[in-house]
Amino acid sequence: MASLMLEVCRPVCKMCARRLRLSCLRNKSGLVRQNGLRRFSTSSDHDRKVLSSQEIRKTFLDFYKVKYDHLLVPSSSVVPRNDPTLLFINAGMNQFKPLIQGTVDPRSDMAKYRRVVNSQKCIRAGGKHNDLEDVGRDCYHHTVFEMLGNWSFGDFFKREACAMTWELLTDVYRIPADRLYVTYFGGDPDLGLEADLECREIWASLGVPAARILPCGMRDNFWEMGDVGPCGPCTEIHYDHRGQRDASRLVNTDSPEVVELWNLVFMQFNRESDGTLRPLPRHVVDTGMGLERLVAVMQGKLSNYDTDLFSPLLHAIHKGTKVQPYSGLVGGEDVGGVDEAYRIIADHVRTLTIAIADGVMPGQQWRELVLRTILRRAVRYAQERLGAPEGLVASLVPVVVQNLGEAFPELLSNQEKVMDTINEDEALFLSNLEKGKKLMSKTIRKLDKSAFFPSEVGWFLHNSLGLPTDLVQSMVTDRGCRMDMEHYSRIEGDALQKKAQGLQIAQVPTLDAHSLQQLQALGVPPTDNSLKYNYRLTESGKYDFPSPDGRVLSLYRARELVDSVGPDFPSPEGRVLSLYRAGELVDNFPSPEGRVLSLYTEGQLVANFPSPEGRVLSLYMKGELVGSVGPGDVCSVILDRSCFYPEAGGQESDQGNMTKNEVVVFTTDNVQVCGGYVLHQGQAQTSLTVDDTVQLNIDQERRLSCMQRHTATHLLNHALREVLGEACEQRGSHVGPNRLRFDFSVKSLPSPAELRRVEETVQAMVDRQECVYTREVSLTNKQTNKQTNQCFYVSCRACPAQQSSLPSPAELRRVEETVQAMVDRQECVYTRESLPSPAELRRVEETVQAMVDRQECVYTRESLPSPVELRRVEETVQTMVDRQECVYTRESLPSPVELRRVEETVQTMVDRQECVYTREVPLSQAKEVEGIRTMDEACLFFCLFIYFQEYPDPVRVVSVGTPVEELMTNPTSGAASLTSVELCCGTHVHNTASIKAFVISYERRNEIGSRRIIAVTGDEAVEARKTGAELEERAKTLERLVLQEETSSLEEMEGVYRDVGKLIRRVDTASLPLWKRLELQVSLDQLQSQANRAVKKLRQQNVETVAQKVARTLVDRNEDVVLVTDTGLGPNLKVLRTTVRICSELAPDTPIMLFGTDPRTASVRVACKVPEAMLSRGLGARTWLDQVMADIKAKGRGDERSATAAGGNPSGTEAAITAARRYAHRVLR
Repeated sequence: MASLMLEVCRPVCKMCARRLRLSCLRNKSGLVRQNGLRRFSTSSDHDRKVLSSQEIRKTFLDFYKVKYDHLLVPSSSVVPRNDPTLLFINAGMNQFKPLIQGTVDPRSDMAKYRRVVNSQKCIRAGGKHNDLEDVGRDCYHHTVFEMLGNWSFGDFFKREACAMTWELLTDVYRIPADRLYVTYFGGDPDLGLEADLECREIWASLGVPAARILPCGMRDNFWEMGDVGPCGPCTEIHYDHRGQRDASRLVNTDSPEVVELWNLVFMQFNRESDGTLRPLPRHVVDTGMGLERLVAVMQGKLSNYDTDLFSPLLHAIHKGTKVQPYSGLVGGEDVGGVDEAYRIIADHVRTLTIAIADGVMPGQQWRELVLRTILRRAVRYAQERLGAPEGLVASLVPVVVQNLGEAFPELLSNQEKVMDTINEDEALFLSNLEKGKKLMSKTIRKLDKSAFFPSEVGWFLHNSLGLPTDLVQSMVTDRGCRMDMEHYSRIEGDALQKKAQGLQIAQVPTLDAHSLQQLQALGVPPTDNSLKYNYRLTESGKYDFPSPDGRVLSLYRARELVDSVGPDFPSPEGRVLSLYRAGELVDNFPSPEGRVLSLYTEGQLVANFPSPEGRVLSLYMKGELVGSVGPGDVCSVILDRSCFYPEAGGQESDQGNMTKNEVVVFTTDNVQVCGGYVLHQGQAQTSLTVDDTVQLNIDQERRLSCMQRHTATHLLNHALREVLGEACEQRGSHVGPNRLRFDFSVKSLPSPAELRRVEETVQAMVDRQECVYTREVSLTNKQTNKQTNQCFYVSCRACPAQQSSLPSPAELRRVEETVQAMVDRQECVYTRESLPSPAELRRVEETVQAMVDRQECVYTRESLPSPVELRRVEETVQTMVDRQECVYTRESLPSPVELRRVEETVQTMVDRQECVYTREVPLSQAKEVEGIRTMDEACLFFCLFIYFQEYPDPVRVVSVGTPVEELMTNPTSGAASLTSVELCCGTHVHNTASIKAFVISYERRNEIGSRRIIAVTGDEAVEARKTGAELEERAKTLERLVLQEETSSLEEMEGVYRDVGKLIRRVDTASLPLWKRLELQVSLDQLQSQANRAVKKLRQQNVETVAQKVARTLVDRNEDVVLVTDTGLGPNLKVLRTTVRICSELAPDTPIMLFGTDPRTASVRVACKVPEAMLSRGLGARTWLDQVMADIKAKGRGDERSATAAGGNPSGTEAAITAARRYAHRVLR
C-alpha cells in the first residue's frame, strides 16, 4: 500500500474514463490541448496515484532522511544571514555557505553536518538571478520557489549522489527512465579543465543509455559560487514531457517540453583571485531540484501553474474578480493579457507572503525596494487587467498559507501581519498614483506641444512616489507626450551609482578553504578567545583584566601563511592607547612605551588593562600562510590565545597593538573569527615571525565604550518591550565605541511620550547599579554541566563574591525598604500560597511607581476605592494636568513625553546599579525561560534552530539584576520578563552603574513596520542632557521677553524674533535628548509665531505713528487742490497706503498721490486715492496713476478709487510728480 501511495498515475481521459494512452489522444501528433498548452500523454501503468505537492515534498525529505541517514534541516529565512552580498536566499546552499567555505565555528552544530536534506524557500527577483520580468510571460518562471536538495560535506561524493538521485526518480517517484536525460561537464581546453568522464561512467553504470548522457560546457555544467570560492562540475537531469522520441537536441535549449529537473553540483575546486583552480581538500555535494517543476512532472502538467501549488490561487483570483476563468494562454493567444495577470498575481502573492513572514517589509532600499516593486506590480495587474477591487492581493494570503503553512509554520503565525502590510502599501501606492496623475497633468499643461515630458519629473514619479517606470511611460503616452528615455536612463544610472556607493561592503579579514585546511593539517589549534571575557569589576568600581600568556602561531598575509612580518619604518614608541583625563598615571602602574595598561577618567582609575602574552601560531598574507612578514606588510596574525574581541553579535571588534620588548611590532585595526581562528588584521611595524611571543594591548577606551553601549542596548530592548508591549521585537542592532543603533518592529509610530518612557526606564536600571549576569548555554545538552554552569562571579558593589543562593546586601536593603514603604502606604494585605521573594517585592514597587510615572488612566472596579486610593487618583490626575502634556495616539508622531519615558525607563535600570550576570547553560533550559530574548525576535523560529547552527556550543545568557541560576531554577516564573535577559556573545559591563547615563538622540522609520533608535551613553549622554537643559532655559528666557511685548520696542522684538530662529536651528542640530528636542521644537515654533505676531503688531503701531505724523504735516502744508509729493518714507507700499488713508481722513475732499523712493535699491512705490466727488469730474485714481508710469518705469494695479504702482527708476520721481499735478489740474479745472 505504501508503494502505491508513492506512484503517479496518468490523467483520466474525459471520453473513455481510462488512463491516457496514445490511442486516447485526439490528434495524430500524440498530444491534446489543455488550458491553452500542449499536454502530452504518459506511458506509465494505470495503477499509479497522483500525489499532491505536500506528498511529493514529504516523499523527497523522508527518502533521504530515513533511507540514507540525512539530517533534516528546516528552511532558513529568505533573508540572508551575515551575507551582505545576497539580496535574497536564492539557492538551498546559501545557509550552508559557512560550512562550505570552512568559516563555521568548529564548536557549532553546523560544523558536525555530514549529510543534510531540506526544502528551502528561495526568491529570485533581483541581482544576478532575476526572474521578475519573465514571470507571467510563460508558464514556468517564478520569483519564489522551493528548492529540494541534499548535501554531503566530506562524506559521499559522485557515485553515491547519482545513485540516490536515480533511485528516487525512477524507483520511488516512478518517473519513466526513458524520459530522463543527463548531462555532464564536457571539459574546457582553454581553461585546462578535463571532461568529467567519471560522472559519465557513473551514469552509464546506473543503466542510462549513452545516447542520453550528454556533454555540456562551462555555462551549463560548471557551477561557481562567485568570482572566487568553491566551484566544480555539475551534472543535470532533464525531463521530456512528451516522450516516445529522441529529445536530446532539446536539452538546454529553454524548450518548455524538455526541462531541467535536478542539478547535482560536485564542489571539488576553489577558484583563486587570479582565476586559477585549486583542488579542495574536502569535497562537497550540493543537489537542487525545484519543487514546482517536480510537481508538474508528477501531476502530468506541462505548466507549473496547472499544479495544486497554484490552482487554488487561480480559482481564488477568478472568484474575487469575476473575470473569465484562467485558461493557460500565453503570448498572442492571451488576448488582453488576462492569463498573464493571473500568473503574475498568483506568483507574486506567494513571494509577498513568504518574504513578509520572514521579516522583509516594502521600502525604499535594496531588498525592501524589490519587495515593494513586486507588491505594486501585483496590485497594478490586478486592477488594470482584471478590474479587481482594492484588497484582492491581500485576500489571497490565506490561500497561500493554507497551501504552504504545513511546510513553513512561520506563515501560519504571520498571516495577519502579511495581509495588513500588503493592504497598507497598496493604499499608499494608489494614493501616490493619484498624486502622480495630478503632477503629470500639471506638468504637461506648462509644456509646449512639441516638448518632451521632463525626465526629472518622470524619475520623481518612479523614485519618490514608487510608480513603475513602464507605468510612467504609459501615463505620459496616454496624455499625448513623449519622454526622453535615454536621459531618464542616465538619471536612473546616476541614482543607482550613488546608492551602490552607499551600500559598499567593507572588506573583513577571512581565511579561504585551503588556508583553513592547511592550518588544521599543521596542527594549529583554534584560538582560545575566552580571554575577552576575563575581566572583573572590583570593590572600588574599577575594571581589572588578568594577564595570561600566549604566542603567535600563524601569520596570514594576502591569502598566504607566512613566517614573519615587519614595518616600513621603525616605530619605537608605538601606539599609546592609555587615556589621561584630569589626572596622571600613578607609581604602581608603570606605562612602558607601546603598552596599554590603564584608563583614567577625572583622576580616577576606572579600568586596568594588563597586557596578556600571545604566541604567533600563523601569519596570513595575500591568501597564503607564511612564516614571517616584513616592514609595513598588511596581514592577519593568528595567536594561540587572544583577549581581542572579534566582531560578533552586532558589536564592533577591538583595536589595539602587539608589543615585543615594550616596542610595538603590530597594530591591529580589525578582528574577525573564521573557523575558530581569531584573525588580527593590521600592519606590522617591525618583523614578525611564527612562534614569536607578543604582548596584547587592546584600545581600552574603545572596549569600555563598547561594553557600556552593548549593555545599554540590552536595557533598551527591555525598556521598549515594557513601554510598547510584547509585540515590539528586535530587528537588529549595532554597537560601536561612539553610539549604539537599535532596530525594532512596531506596527504604529511610537509617540514621543513612549520614547521618553523608554529612556527613563533605561536610566532607572542604570541608576539602580544592578549586576549584569552572563552564562553560556549548550545548544543540545539537556543536562547542565556542573563545570560549565559554575557562575563566574565578579567583585562589585552590588554583587559580592558569594554563593548565588544568598541575596546581596543591596538586595536585602531593597527588600527592607520595599516592605517599609508598603507599611507606610497602609496598603491592603494580600494572600498567596507562597511568600513573595525580595526581588518580587522590589519589582512590585517599581511596577507601581512606573505606572504612576506613566500617568495612566485609573479604571473603575466593583468595590469602592479607599480614601488613600482616591487621593492617589486625584494626585495622579493633577500631576498630569500640571505637566500640561499633549494627548497622543499611537498613529500620531511620537510625543516628547513618550520619548522621555522611554529614555527614563532605561536610565532607571542604569541608576539601580544592578549587576550584569553571564553564564553558560544548555539551550533546552534557556528555551524554557519565559521572557528570554534573542537577537532577532522576528525570526525566533529560525533562531531556535537555523541560526544557532552556526553558534558555538554552549551559548551565553546575559541577565541584568537577576542571577542566571535563579532563572534556570524557576524558568516559568516570568522573572526574565521583568528585566533584561538575552542570549548574547558580546562583552558587557558587570554593573549598570558603568553606563552612567542613557539618552535617545535619534529615532526614525527604518522600513514599514520597523523603526530605528540611535542612543548615546556615558559622558556623551550627560553632555546631551546638559545641552538640552541649557537650550530649554534659553527658550524660557526668550518666552519671557516675548510676553513683554507691550513694553518692548520694535527693534528689541525683532531681535527676539531673530534669536528664536537661531535657537530653533541650534535645537535642530545640537546633541540633546530626542524627547527634549521635540518638546523644544513644538514650543519654539509656537514662540516664533508669537514673536512674529508681536513684531507685526509693533510694526503696525510704528506705521500708524509715522503715518499720522507725516500725514498731518503734509495736509497742514498743502495749499493745492491735490496732494502730490514724495513722503521720504521709502518704497514701502504698506506705509504709503496707511499714510494715504490717514491723509484722506484729514482732507476728505483732496485727491492724494504719495511717492516713496530709495535710490540705493533703485525702487520707487506710489499710492494714490481719489475722493468720490472727484470721480464725477473725470479724475480717477488708476487713470491718474497711468500718467506717471513711464517716468518711473512702473507697473500699476487698482481701480479708479485707489491704486498703487511699483517702479525701478527713482530718478524720474520729480518728473512724475510734476506730470501728476499737471494732469490733475487740467482735469479739475
